[in-house]
Amino acid sequence: MTWYERYILNAYNTLVKQGKLPDVNYLKPATIYGEITAEEIYELMPKEYLNPNNNSVYKVRKSCWDGKYRLTTVAEMKRFLAWDKTESLGSEPEFSDCDDYAVVMWGGVKKWTKGLAFGLLLTNTPAHAKNVFIDVKKDVYEVEPQGNGLKLLYNKTVDQYFF
Repeated sequence: MTWYERYILNAYNTLVKQGKLPDVNYLKPATIYGEITAEEIYELMPKEYLNPNNNSVYKVRKSCWDGKYRLTTVAEMKRFLAWDKTESLGSEPEFSDCDDYAVVMWGGVKKWTKGLAFGLLLTNTPAHAKNVFIDVKKDVYEVEPQGNGLKLLYNKTVDQYFF
């Protein structure tokens, strides 16, 4: 270890770990207020979607990979969104677009607070990927990872989701 690596490590151990400076990459995990089961999620999410191009109705493909998830408030999710920098990835068609943003944000939320009711939401018409969040009131929100938008999920344009 070089002298400057020791210096940086010592400064980190002295200042950050002792609470004299904030750890810039750390966000306190969300406060958990309850749980929701996969079965409850299936009941809350749309069962089918209407393709506006041909008025065909399709069943929503759904997948919850765990049996239960943790719930927090909209205020906590807004705190994460204010801290998160996913929207700054930079866009490049086909290589860094909506699906990449949604996956990065999904991973960021799961790293921030394990087990949170936060997943991927895929639409077919138009083709788009974003995120989905269920709060402690069991309201369902769509989260736009390319702009940190958060709004109630009202429409039936959901083609597929994963938690």
